[in-house]
Amino acid sequence: MLYIILLFVFVVVVVYLMMLMRRQKEKMSEIKIQIDQLQAQHDRLQKERDQLQERMNHLEEQREHLQMQTDQAFRSADEIEKIYDEIWNHANTIHLYSSLAEEESKSITMKEKQKEIMLASGEISHLLSGENDQSQSDRNNQCISFSFL
Repeated sequence: MLYIILLFVFVVVVVYLMMLMRRQKEKMSEIKIQIDQLQAQHDRLQKERDQLQERMNHLEEQREHLQMQTDQAFRSADEIEKIYDEIWNHANTIHLYSSLAEEESKSITMKEKQKEIMLASGEISHLLSGENDQSQSDRNNQCISFSFL
């Protein structure tokens, strides 16, 4: 009888341990599934991070390119401003010389030619002074916006 009781207790303990092992095995399976899911999520996030890094590198290259274009636009604007000033000075000089020559000229045809020259140089000066009404920053902004088109 004692053997039967001991055998019964042994069987109960073995069954209990088997149930515990099955529960542990189920928990381990759940944990394995969670690990697989987390690994897949990690891989997706790693891929997204790599894509974002590539995008950031591409945008950095674009920024550098735009910076070079901006610098070139400012240099061009400075050169244009120098040319503008030079044209302005030449137009004023031509106007002055033609005015003086008209006053000193004795020939009517020469006076008419000098008047035409004065009118043309005056028109150039007028066109340039109309340009001059824009502020320097407006011209720089226009040069920059045109360089990006």
